[in-house]
Amino acid sequence: MKKIKYLVVNGVFCVLMYLAYFKDIKNAENVVIFWSWFLFVLSLFAITDDGVKSFSKTKRSFPEWVDLTFDTIFIGVFIWFGSFFTGTAYLMHSIIGVAIWEKVNKLKKEK
Repeated sequence: MKKIKYLVVNGVFCVLMYLAYFKDIKNAENVVIFWSWFLFVLSLFAITDDGVKSFSKTKRSFPEWVDLTFDTIFIGVFIWFGSFFTGTAYLMHSIIGVAIWEKVNKLKKEK
């Protein structure tokens, strides 16, 4: 179920990004920008000790390279179309995500 949710969320984000930047639909772009900044802010809360403990109770939906592939594509599209600040926010979300899972792996090894 977790894999399906991951694919649906990222699939919807991909479709919205396509509509926003390749079909020039402004409302789709607004949703993409909002969601990207929301993820960045959420990441700031998730990297706390409580957030890492919460993540340590679960496992990744897909390997890290899948996440990083999606993130790299999203960041590339943002930068290509001139959304530099949103691209930077999404890059920071991606970096924080990697740091969270590194902390989770370290926490699991300590147990």
